[in-house]
Amino acid sequence: MAKVMIGLAIGAAVLGAKVMLHPSLPNTSEGQAKFYAEKLNATAPSPFGYHNTLTAAKADGATIELDVQQSPTSYRALPDSQAFKHGLAFGMCKEKVQSDFLAMGGAVRYVFTTPNGQVLKPVTVTSCPTQ
Repeated sequence: MAKVMIGLAIGAAVLGAKVMLHPSLPNTSEGQAKFYAEKLNATAPSPFGYHNTLTAAKADGATIELDVQQSPTSYRALPDSQAFKHGLAFGMCKEKVQSDFLAMGGAVRYVFTTPNGQVLKPVTVTSCPTQ
């Protein structure tokens, strides 16, 4: 599985870069979210960015929720800001399959947990930035 860069993308191996939305599923955001969440969860725990770990993934309707454990070596407080959310969205939308998923009504919710177990406020990406 390809590493997933925080703020850059869900990942090539995750949402199938260089392929369109999964063709054997109904062309709905709920069906796509369920499929990709199951794929991600089957490989968890897996690398996520630099020294972080994707611990679980699940579908919540049309939303893919990604649980990410921050490592002590890369821990940093994540800003509760529009700029951070914009960075996540900008990176995700570099891959067509991911921007297509968002355009069809899908969303990706990132839930980060610090090394001391504190769950940070989730960040949900629902659309691609215009700039």
